Amino acid sequence: MVFDVNYAEPQQLHGLYNYVKNMQKAAKGRVVVLTRGPELRAFAKENYLEYQDIVDRMAGLAKEGVEFRMCSNAMKAAGFQAEDMHGFVTVAEAGGFPELVYWMGKGYQVINQSVNPAPLPVRDARYLDQPQLRK
Repeated sequence: MVFDVNYAEPQQLHGLYNYVKNMQKAAKGRVVVLTRGPELRAFAKENYLEYQDIVDRMAGLAKEGVEFRMCSNAMKAAGFQAEDMHGFVTVAEAGGFPELVYWMGKGYQVINQSVNPAPLPVRDARYLDQPQLRK
């Protein structure tokens, strides 16, 4: 299964953690999390102290075999580069939607974890937590 994630706030990732843990129990197999909304700023190294509890929980899932992917387009629009992210996150260079199509083509079930009907804007999301970095 692949969790398609697009949350307004990083704190909503706590709920994702619970969804993933429950699904791991119910359905055996590989789990992928694709993050492509403003929540992606939680995975930036520069924000670790602010989102430490979330990042540590997600890193724990990664150690259990959950694969974390991030939309490159959303990441760049938010003001980040791949090297800004924690090492357990892989950047999906083709973007979020091609990434979903890829996993669907491999037979993965998409679980939509977006709480919004349309994708949330990520433009400059980096500066919500780090306004001093704005150039």
